[in-house]
Amino acid sequence: MGKPLAEAKSEIVHAAAYLQWYAEEARIYGETISAPSNDRRMLVIKHPIGVVGAITPWNFPASMVARKISPALAAGCSVVLN
Repeated sequence: MGKPLAEAKSEIVHAAAYLQWYAEEARIYGETISAPSNDRRMLVIKHPIGVVGAITPWNFPASMVARKISPALAAGCSVVLN
């Protein structure tokens, strides 16, 4: 049983891409967001919403796990993974 090496490598590359994309999005919206007018300012307050429960399929675990947990981790939430 198992998975061909090329397929496993591809899966890890896709998982890393999800993690990188969400990390970049979190960094872009770090402290402030451009307001629609010059007399206003919008702030981003990083406050985790809560715990995320992620249930993922068994047949493509690394990619699916990364897609589910990356946004939660970028927002500062904790994750329980099944």
